[in-house]
Amino acid sequence: MLRRKNAFTLLEQSLVIAILSIMTASGALYYSNSDFQTKHDETVRRISVVHNAIIAYYLKNSAAEAIANDIFPCPADPVLEQQHSNYGVATNNGTTCNLTSKKNNYFYGVVPVTTLGLPFFYGYD
Repeated sequence: MLRRKNAFTLLEQSLVIAILSIMTASGALYYSNSDFQTKHDETVRRISVVHNAIIAYYLKNSAAEAIANDIFPCPADPVLEQQHSNYGVATNNGTTCNLTSKKNNYFYGVVPVTTLGLPFFYGYD
């Protein structure tokens, strides 16, 4: 007489666990790629906003004269904290940029968000 089976065998349970593991791993990979894509899209959007702010800066400061005299908004000092009164202000000294931060023989700075009229977080990525 055949005995009726009321439980799953060890092999059946192992297969179910293996299938669930594969599904969970693929879901985790999708989520991590989705998170990266979201951050990338936000960075691209912020670059576009900064680009538009620079164009507005040119229009405000007579575009033809700004281009002829190479007048760009100078980078801001990257050392200043957000609470500092000069945070995000272009570091210019007359007609030249006054950059003091130097690394590997290159001067560097950050987006002059205050000069461009942008919120402070556009200086970060």
